[in-house]
Amino acid sequence: MLGRFREPARAYTDPVGRALVRLHLRPNHLTVLGFGVSVLAASAFVAGQLKSAGLLLIVAGLCDFFDGAVARVSGQVTTFGAFLDSVIDRYSDLVVMLGIVVLFARTPHARGAVVAMAGLMGSMMVSYTKARAESVGVTCTVGLMERPERLICLIAGALLNLLEPALWVLAVLSNLTALQRIAFTRRATRDAALLRGLVLAALLLLPPLTAGQPLVEEPPVAGPPSTESSGPETPAVPPQAVEPPVAEPTEAAPAPAAPAGADTSEPERAWAEALSAYQQGEVAPLIREFASEAARESPIGDYVLYMLAEALTRQEDLAGARQAALGVADRWRESRLAPQALLLAATLAARLADDAQAEALLARLVDAYPAATEVPETLPLL
Repeated sequence: MLGRFREPARAYTDPVGRALVRLHLRPNHLTVLGFGVSVLAASAFVAGQLKSAGLLLIVAGLCDFFDGAVARVSGQVTTFGAFLDSVIDRYSDLVVMLGIVVLFARTPHARGAVVAMAGLMGSMMVSYTKARAESVGVTCTVGLMERPERLICLIAGALLNLLEPALWVLAVLSNLTALQRIAFTRRATRDAALLRGLVLAALLLLPPLTAGQPLVEEPPVAGPPSTESSGPETPAVPPQAVEPPVAEPTEAAPAPAAPAGADTSEPERAWAEALSAYQQGEVAPLIREFASEAARESPIGDYVLYMLAEALTRQEDLAGARQAALGVADRWRESRLAPQALLLAATLAARLADDAQAEALLARLVDAYPAATEVPETLPLL
């Protein structure tokens, strides 16, 4: 939920990141330092020092908060760095929750230990559902209880000496978030296979329509005139009479024929290759090809725009993805993708903290497509 404020927060985190870079700190240093502080917080929980544990969790959260800023301002954003940060975050969550479980087990407080284990399960499932969704090509960041919210919940419970109520909130909301991500991924992948099949079929059908053009121009140039003139006349006259008219079309015909083949087949070939690359996990080729005017104005423009919205969402270009999804709903209101595009646009608007537009789009979906399969999922959101 707090992830929607990530972009606005950069105006405040990047200056701190620059200051940390001047201290010769690297992103991985902060990542490992945050894990070390999390271990100390877990030890404080085991010892029953809740306020100390809460303060240490604040320090660990700040380390995790600023490692991304350091990576951005120093130009050290790497794939391995993101992987390491994600793995260390999971270890940090596990060790802190383990410390809380040990605390309740030592008390003994069986109910608190069970709730802590439920919170631990929910925390892991929130992360796991996101990772599995991304592995099948869905960017899944929805839900109330992402890592920042979980950390804030634990800090508040520790500092206010309300650890068990905080654990109840954590256990319930984190597991609900995992279920919400399962439903979101199901909706996102439900029509993906059919959509890609239809796009591929349309791309395969387009080339034959343009390939016939050169074949129509060639026959009138070569055949009938030479056979009619060569029959009754003497052999010496026809070659001289026929050569001038034949020379002009033969020079002019190849000129239009070549660009016609190149202009029509090349974009379609590029679209098919981009779609194939997208199925393999490469997003950039599809965004490059489907963002072109030719692709948007094609007979399958609604599918093109929807695929473009999905690809931009995976690249975290939420504003561009929302615009592409709205293009489907505005231009192709009768398309079977229009309700799904409205739901996607509403979800993206909510992630961009534009709750007013999200509500308006959901209401538009219910009013315009009351029989759509997306309506039952829309009503709880409204």
